Amino acid sequence: MKVKFTIPESLADISLSQYQRYMDIVDKNEDADADFLNLKSVEIFCNLKINDLRAIKTKDYEDILGDLAESFKSKTPFKKFFNFAGQKFGFIPSLENISMGEYIDLETYLGNTKEWHKAMAVMYRPVTLENKDTYLVEDYESSEKYADIMAAAPLDIYLGAQVFFYNLGRELSRHILVCSDNPMIMDSALMKILDVSGDGTPVFMHLLGERFGDSMTSLN
Repeated sequence: MKVKFTIPESLADISLSQYQRYMDIVDKNEDADADFLNLKSVEIFCNLKINDLRAIKTKDYEDILGDLAESFKSKTPFKKFFNFAGQKFGFIPSLENISMGEYIDLETYLGNTKEWHKAMAVMYRPVTLENKDTYLVEDYESSEKYADIMAAAPLDIYLGAQVFFYNLGRELSRHILVCSDNPMIMDSALMKILDVSGDGTPVFMHLLGERFGDSMTSLN
């Protein structure tokens, strides 16, 4: 039986919701062996059914795993804009001026794998005005407004935004380490910065380090 499917060439070909599904399986099956996770990765990222997956030749299956591993090795640079679903979305223009609603929702959603699409809906909204290097995005109402669209958005956009927050947290923490003469003040300020950047969220750090590495190991 011939099975037709598409192998992602990069993380731009994988949706955020697909990665959320995969990470949910990883979380729920901490003791699962590599073979199980490999099957699930191919099933999810190539949009295959289990029965179709069993019909694939062993050599083809190994090639698919290799291609997926290469996709996950690709860099995910931060993107200020991206076009999707017929709209141009822009990242929050000024983190210094975000509302309490945006801050609280970001802090909540970044820490929960199942709600990353809602975090995306906070970070990226339709561009309403552009003028040279400045731009405005739609005022924030709630994450629900664009959550479904963001769930289908490319994974590389979300991971790039996560890395942006991670790097922001590292830069600010280094600045505090250099400038602060009071360890108690430094620790307090650092905790606030890491919370804002997402660096203080266990799931966030786990993804960028251990979890992301685990998924790479399983694919290899």
